[in-house]
Amino acid sequence: SGAYKLLFVWKNDSSWGDQPPAAVDNISMQVPVSYSISTVAQLAYLADKVNEGDREGFYWCNAAGESLETGEKIPAGASETIFKLQNDLTIAGENGEAITWEPIGNVDFANNVVSSFSGYFNGNGHVITMNIEATDAAFVGLFGAVEGGTVTNLGVSGTMTAEVTSGEGCYVAPICAGAMEANISNCFSNVDVTLSVDEELEGMYAVGGICAINDESSISNSFNSGNVSGIGNEGIMAGGIC
Repeated sequence: SGAYKLLFVWKNDSSWGDQPPAAVDNISMQVPVSYSISTVAQLAYLADKVNEGDREGFYWCNAAGESLETGEKIPAGASETIFKLQNDLTIAGENGEAITWEPIGNVDFANNVVSSFSGYFNGNGHVITMNIEATDAAFVGLFGAVEGGTVTNLGVSGTMTAEVTSGEGCYVAPICAGAMEANISNCFSNVDVTLSVDEELEGMYAVGGICAINDESSISNSFNSGNVSGIGNEGIMAGGIC
């Protein structure tokens, strides 16, 4: 016989002052905090705070991306925090043109600093359509660095293009550029992704259909149907999945 743990998930994304039910005697309870994401502004706000390395927690934002200065603070990258996508989203300019996007979790090669997402992101079966471009960025993707976290039930489509003219490395993938001891499951990509690197540069360059770096991570029940291209530099590593 094995040990069982009863898991309660208390959604307080609409009632900021509510608290989880009182603990029941003799039952082991974990109460993750769960928040909804309904707009690109909220998604960008999450990226901004994770990349600041704010592990102390931050106030969630409203649909316009404005900080809500009431209620409980969210631990941005903590494993007990769940983010659930509530609808399809489009990351692009007003007329569908390509824009830059700060990934959720990022890396600063110059200072050897990685700000990673370690929470649980549930795409809830929705699709994020993107038209993203980047120049001389280290990580390019919806998620940049995911370490010990989960991305699940998510689809992405569109176009992603990265150009590198300087720097020590670049990793490009639609779902997650760098997956480190992460779990990616039930995801798909229909993104045409291209990494162009100056032929004279030396460093680590990788492009993939789901992720670009897989460091002891699990990728399951996921597929890519987009084109993956690496051009200009013979050292680019390219893979259909990773």
